[in-house]
Amino acid sequence: MPPQTLVANNLSNKEVETTSRGASVEFRALSKNYGSFEALRSFDLSIRSGEFLTLLGPSGSGKTTTLMLLAGFEFPSSGQVLIGDQDVSRVPSWRRDQGIVFQSYSLFPHMTIGQNLAFPLETRGLQKHEVAEKTKEALQMVRLDSFADRYPSQLSGGQQQRVALARALVADPPLLLMDEPLGALDKNLREEMQIEIKHIQQRMRLTVLYVTHDQEEALTMSDRIVVMNEGQIQQIGVPEELYERPRTRFVAEFFGDVNILPGRISGGRFEAADNAFGLPVQALEGEACGALRPEKIAIQEGAEGGRKMPGWAVVPGEVIDVIYLGQMCRYVVRSGGTDYIVKTMVSPGVARHAKGGTVTLSWDAADFVLLQ
Repeated sequence: MPPQTLVANNLSNKEVETTSRGASVEFRALSKNYGSFEALRSFDLSIRSGEFLTLLGPSGSGKTTTLMLLAGFEFPSSGQVLIGDQDVSRVPSWRRDQGIVFQSYSLFPHMTIGQNLAFPLETRGLQKHEVAEKTKEALQMVRLDSFADRYPSQLSGGQQQRVALARALVADPPLLLMDEPLGALDKNLREEMQIEIKHIQQRMRLTVLYVTHDQEEALTMSDRIVVMNEGQIQQIGVPEELYERPRTRFVAEFFGDVNILPGRISGGRFEAADNAFGLPVQALEGEACGALRPEKIAIQEGAEGGRKMPGWAVVPGEVIDVIYLGQMCRYVVRSGGTDYIVKTMVSPGVARHAKGGTVTLSWDAADFVLLQ
């Protein structure tokens, strides 16, 4: 089958070939306005060929707008969208060689599963034997090859989402766009699909732009994550970097529980309301704010515990809340005017700290991250 073509503004119907390897993508100085509302502004981003990149952020952050601009369902108010080295900013969606999966499965209810997959191939003019072969391969890829003669209403939600994924991939696109595709699934099925999608992406060497507001999903699947808020990029990085070394309070708080400690830096030490400790890096003097993940804090029984070692902070406190989470236990410990969230692994035979008890918290200053 000849590859679909991309028709850019300056190509005058010239065909631009793509390959089965993932396409690179670039957004340059992109903005999108809806009347007086600026949904996206000064947006610059490059996606590498074969990369799984996730746009993560709250509702209204601009992540779906970005995907729609790449899909060709929306056109930018200014700036450029490039696939490979071709400007496709004004190219309609049907001329872009890409697969798209949404949260709603969008399957044709009057067609069988096989017919749903065959439809996009038939519209491209493939021969019947080619359609049959590609349809079979796509269903095998998502482990639904025995479901070809069933109708969407006869499938579970997870099976329908697999069909939607297979339909997006049946024409071998170099670029796959996914907008909250697992939002309607239960937790166990969602986790299973996360791994399955990642394996398919790696096997096919696809470029994937994935949109979600689920932090755990982004951490599980992504090569890199772009954290967005109010139409702008807050931080870009690999999952470990964003979780362990956030640059801003927004990014730190968006990735789950975190202790935000306001204070000031003086003489190479961070001075908070209830404790002070040396910083592992040089920092400017003055007002500051830092982040400390709950699992980085050690908790010990009694007021005289803690790891009293160079480079460690130690504070006594009272346990004011205990929540059992299965593999972990979540404590809230009050020290002076500060409440610390602490998470520890649950170990067989090890007693949990009791509410109202006195404990000592300690942490390595290297795990404390100064925020911009």
